[in-house]
Amino acid sequence: NGEAIPGANVFRKGTTSGTVTNLDGLYNIEINDGDILVFSFIGYAIQEISISVQTIIDIQLLAEITEIDEIIVVGYGKMRKSEVTGAIASIDVDEIQKMPVSSAAQAIQGRAAGVQVVQNSGAPGDGVSIKIRGTGTINNSEPLYVVDGIIVEDINNVNPSDIASTEILKDAASAAVYGSRAANGVVLITTKEGKSGKIQVNFNTYYAFKEYWKTIDVMGPAEYDIFKNVGSGFIDKARLRLDENRSDDHPDYKDAVKDWVDLISQKGAIQKYNLSLTGGSEKITYYLSADYFSDKGMVIKSDYNRYNIISNITFKLRDNLVLKTNLFYSNSDQNVVPGTSFQDALIWSPLSTLRNTDGFLTDNPYTRITRVQNNITTETGRMSLNLEWDITPHFKYTTLG
Repeated sequence: NGEAIPGANVFRKGTTSGTVTNLDGLYNIEINDGDILVFSFIGYAIQEISISVQTIIDIQLLAEITEIDEIIVVGYGKMRKSEVTGAIASIDVDEIQKMPVSSAAQAIQGRAAGVQVVQNSGAPGDGVSIKIRGTGTINNSEPLYVVDGIIVEDINNVNPSDIASTEILKDAASAAVYGSRAANGVVLITTKEGKSGKIQVNFNTYYAFKEYWKTIDVMGPAEYDIFKNVGSGFIDKARLRLDENRSDDHPDYKDAVKDWVDLISQKGAIQKYNLSLTGGSEKITYYLSADYFSDKGMVIKSDYNRYNIISNITFKLRDNLVLKTNLFYSNSDQNVVPGTSFQDALIWSPLSTLRNTDGFLTDNPYTRITRVQNNITTETGRMSLNLEWDITPHFKYTTLG
């Protein structure tokens, strides 16, 4: 009807880059030629627009009135989406598979209304924080995470390629089955299961580079000396007699580090490899997956490596009795550098050297990174047995252990 829609999601398809509209329905986003913009808002049909040379794109969203009969996970059971009365968001799994993200938590970003996903930092392997409809409790605003029926600490080590469905329970009615632990909402993740038939082998990979789009210009040794001289009495107590035409190649600066940012920087890279097998018979089906993810940071000595293995096997004991086994193992190794490394390098004096006149290392951003080891190794393992007994067509008994 021509009215503005505040809070509508606008993002680049296949990425986590996006924004939301303001109170007037306006937005601002940086894009490239050939990108596809996706516009979405709860209750309205999703629209996709291909970008060529446009600078202003106005969109009118249409109300979505189609009937939906999708089966979604709700608490300990399943319901048709058309029968759900609580506030539940379901994430499009096909979109998750196409996104170059490292974890299930990142895949949620920008995909559900009322769900805020914030990256804790830009460090490789650092997780994200999720808030559902703002801060619900004091001290901890994280929702409850449930993966294959098991409550877990976080979902940063869940491989997006293994996800079959993701539901977010946002209100008290839909999350009540979990009690007070669900005060901040619930994120439900179900991993893939096997399908009867011939074995299917899937392999996917991607590789990406990371580098600074633009760096801040810093002073060289000669320029910094002149700067100190002009500000004598304020910046430095001594006033020097300098030749203002001297360059950074002057013998006085032969050991000086002219650009600390450049010294601690490197070209980053992200790579991911995933191999999965699925198949089975009428009595046994299986899904096996192995995944490797690596993130090399843009600051030297910063990186993150993770290995994931998952095995989901289903045994059909009788026509109405099914046993499911789930095995999960994850090993991650994270090298952490000081959080202020880039900031320190940016403001460090270009007159400083790596070593003093005695040959010993001085205190500087490079030394702080290379001489201090901060390695975090995390191992996570889960095993569960799930017995499902269809007592009647309308009554199912499930036990999880």
